[in-house]
Amino acid sequence: MKKNNTKSIPCPFVAYTGKWQVDFSFVLFILFILLPAVSFSQTLEDFRTAAGYTKGVETIPFKDLRIEATSIASEVQRYKAVVMRQKKASLFESEKDNLLEAIKKATASIKKEEDLAKKHNVPVNERQIKEPREVLALNTAKVKKMNQEIENAIDAFDRYNNARAALRDKFDEALKGLSDAAAHPAKYLGKAPTAGDKTHLTEYIKTIVRNINAEKETHLDQETGAGNTAEKLQETLNRS
Repeated sequence: MKKNNTKSIPCPFVAYTGKWQVDFSFVLFILFILLPAVSFSQTLEDFRTAAGYTKGVETIPFKDLRIEATSIASEVQRYKAVVMRQKKASLFESEKDNLLEAIKKATASIKKEEDLAKKHNVPVNERQIKEPREVLALNTAKVKKMNQEIENAIDAFDRYNNARAALRDKFDEALKGLSDAAAHPAKYLGKAPTAGDKTHLTEYIKTIVRNINAEKETHLDQETGAGNTAEKLQETLNRS
């Protein structure tokens, strides 16, 4: 009689018949039972809770996406605090213009004395150019320091802008998920949802979509403002 080589192991989906083999019923279990339960773990209560918030990442009903958005929102607040401490772009502009004007005048005074000495073939009058040279050195150093401050400000506004954009992307992902939920309510309400549950889900989704779109608009306005400020600062930085 041929000996049966099948070995019994605790997992009902795997057998040993000379080599390990996976029962296809196990694959079907993963694809159609386990994965859907993991992927669509939101409930009607999650949508109801999210609909209760008018702004912020709490308007996102999908837990994993909300966690990601919360992390990015923390970056937004951190960079916002940094940009709020920055000097106004218009103030950088006016102060640098004043420094550059002082440098221009000092340079002109020195050149005038140098040209005069060259014309008469005599040494430059050091007493006449002493003060302009000091003014030139002092304001050149101030411009160098200010340029570094402007570069730091540009970096802060760029980071703030990028963080805002990244958070807005998460809201876009949430809108896609909400569109899917509206089209396939059974994923979130079960195979046989009641008419009442469907109605509530539809109402919650409409509210959430409205709130998220308003949130996106706010982020876009802030992004635009930060981007414009960074551009203005760059223009000031390029002045010489």
